[in-house]
Amino acid sequence: MNDLNGNFNNLISTNSELSTMLFLEDETREIEVGIHEYEQGFKQSVKFDITVFVSGNNSLKPDSPDFLSYEFLKESLDSVLEIKRYDLLETIANEIIELLFKHNNIAAASVRVSKLEIPGLSGNLGCLITKFK
Repeated sequence: MNDLNGNFNNLISTNSELSTMLFLEDETREIEVGIHEYEQGFKQSVKFDITVFVSGNNSLKPDSPDFLSYEFLKESLDSVLEIKRYDLLETIANEIIELLFKHNNIAAASVRVSKLEIPGLSGNLGCLITKFK
């Protein structure tokens, strides 16, 4: 994830004088997700990594309308997960990004969603979706 973040920060920086990266990493939730019959009616451990790139300097005063708080990342995740049960991790990631983009200063966002503890696998599986405004 560090290489990815560095690459995006370089891309954003070439388009503006300054960019700021904010992130929420390793946020684990127990949610019901999946298309397979064995996934229906059971919660799974899912990890979320959310990174946003802000055009310009985010060190504005917290009462400024352009200020982006860390809480906004958590609240966006909470809002999407409260809506409904999802079949695909990709749908969750896309909906988080769409909600994040409601903030004017976000120039790009990357959301990684990973299912943990998959039967028959020693690692995790998931998706990473990135979008530029």
